[in-house]
Amino acid sequence: MTEFTCLLGGPAFSQFQRQKLVDDMRRRLEQELSFNAQFIYLVESPQTLSKGNLQGLEALLQAGLVTLIDPSEMLLVVPRLGTQSPWSTKATDIAHRCGLEAVSRIERGTLFNLYADTINPQMVAAIEPLIHDRMTQTVLRDLEDAKALFDHHEARPLGITDLTVNAHQALEKSNRELGLALSPSEIEYLIAAYEKLGRNPTDAELMMFAQANSEHCRHKIFNASWTLVFRCLP
Repeated sequence: MTEFTCLLGGPAFSQFQRQKLVDDMRRRLEQELSFNAQFIYLVESPQTLSKGNLQGLEALLQAGLVTLIDPSEMLLVVPRLGTQSPWSTKATDIAHRCGLEAVSRIERGTLFNLYADTINPQMVAAIEPLIHDRMTQTVLRDLEDAKALFDHHEARPLGITDLTVNAHQALEKSNRELGLALSPSEIEYLIAAYEKLGRNPTDAELMMFAQANSEHCRHKIFNASWTLVFRCLP
């Protein structure tokens, strides 16, 4: 069992960024709406942090312990559940180098306090796309839900895609279920490669192939033409 500590930091947006987001919200909702946004730091530790550790964290993060938050008026944007953010790995390493070994992990989120005549689920659903990136972040309605960031699960066994019977159908099924976004040519390549290897692929191998060979990582698709110009030097 681990301990969960929250510290509230400074403004998450500049005045310009905040006003732009307020304007976007008002256009989408067609009503008056405002908000306050602050960084919130979520800390995991194996036991209750000592007074000295808390003071060290407050000085390092320029933040103070969270006291009371009204869940009816808040939205909490955190890294996607089940992941650890790049910010977290750096911040946790810095905390350890500052002598805060009692800290297991630090994550940073953004706490939005909404101000409007009425706040209802339809309004929240409308503005959620404006305040977070659904690929890398999650929106929560209760601070207690943020504890799920630090859930620890036993490693699952490797999954195997059986290519011995109807290889195309089997790999296309894994493609959908794992969200690999493999192209038909990539599926053909994998079938041929594992047939040559004489075995079936694991889900970890398929995921690594999909990421390493993705358009984002390798820029394999440009949809552009190349013009090569040669100049003969005198």
